[in-house]
Amino acid sequence: MTDITRMCTILHNFFTDKNHIFYNIYTIPDNILNNNFINQGQYFRITGSSFNNGVYCNISDDLKRLKNETFKGSIWVMDVPPDFINLCEEVERFNAKIAELSGNFRGYSAESWGGYSYSLPTSAPSYMQDWQCKIKQAMNSYRKINEI
Repeated sequence: MTDITRMCTILHNFFTDKNHIFYNIYTIPDNILNNNFINQGQYFRITGSSFNNGVYCNISDDLKRLKNETFKGSIWVMDVPPDFINLCEEVERFNAKIAELSGNFRGYSAESWGGYSYSLPTSAPSYMQDWQCKIKQAMNSYRKINEI
């Protein structure tokens, strides 16, 4: 799956509000986040951690990525729309397609990070140029100027 943390960061949107950010001291023993405020299958963001900053889904396979630690930070309960997950999966498929291409086309010709943008080289196949426009429009529907 595409790194949802990266996508949310690019868009300045973690799909939460101030009422769903919980500051506390948290302990993650045995790769388990003990909580009573995140529903099964719901996404959440950890900040203030040395090892676990990022977005996770409250399912056992994803929770296995957590590292054992105690930290003072926050957990943001997220309300991620299914269409956003589909968009992230589409980005993953596109990145896989770029990785398998050979010849003169080597991926991006330029990338920028602040508002995130990228350019495909002129040797990019036309369907990739079309995809770039399509995905940018889809991403813009989730973009925020400032997070919370």
